[in-house]
Amino acid sequence: MDFERLRTRLSAPRPRKLPAGERREAAVALILAPRAGLLELLLVERARRQGDPWSGHMAFPGGRREPGDADLLETARRETYEESGIDLGEIEPLGELDD
Repeated sequence: MDFERLRTRLSAPRPRKLPAGERREAAVALILAPRAGLLELLLVERARRQGDPWSGHMAFPGGRREPGDADLLETARRETYEESGIDLGEIEPLGELDD
């Protein structure tokens, strides 16, 4: 699937949002890169910590929104940089998923 088809599928309809009191503010990035006619997806391995139910699991880079984050896009960009060293900077997102 090429990026334009993917962008079209993700751009409509608008994602469903839960009411603010029913959700935790967090965001992840699904980072895709073309290679040999396919799309590769970046995953990170979560830190191993005793008592953490997701310890050592594979995940999309991301995490909880911090008070200084302007919005969830900034949260995803900040967390991606912290976890992978990849600076998403001014990269335009292809779309947004439901909460």
